[in-house]
Amino acid sequence: MVDVVCDNFTALLPRIEQCIRECDFVAVDTEFTGLHATSEDEVSLFDTMEQRYGKLKKFAEKFIICQLGLAMFTNDAKSTYKYVAHSFNFYVCPRPKGNMDVRFSFQASNVDFLCDHNFNFNKMFYEGVHYLSSRQEKLVRAEDESLDDK
Repeated sequence: MVDVVCDNFTALLPRIEQCIRECDFVAVDTEFTGLHATSEDEVSLFDTMEQRYGKLKKFAEKFIICQLGLAMFTNDAKSTYKYVAHSFNFYVCPRPKGNMDVRFSFQASNVDFLCDHNFNFNKMFYEGVHYLSSRQEKLVRAEDESLDDK
């Protein structure tokens, strides 16, 4: 498994994209800073699509992904029953950009879980791959364009 952080992201990106293009299937795993804003926000099998969306939207607005795992599996040409896996572990953390300063929460039980499983918080905060949501990206691009016009 390869840890992907700010310093090696650009160098690893072509290899990651190639693995995705050539694989037979992909497995995705995420770690979040929390799971439920309140106990009422827990999803249920009996939720309508609208209810589930509303609950997940609250969750996504409050907590962030702090680690993303991708594993690309390719059938081994020498054996029908074997797969070769290429695994990448992305530490991610939003950073302030222009007027954009992201706020997010941690849930104590999630911190305990992450600590129990040796999650590296220093790597997340100091080396994590920076990102913006698509909405934030539009705002930053508009801000950059207005500065270019001056």
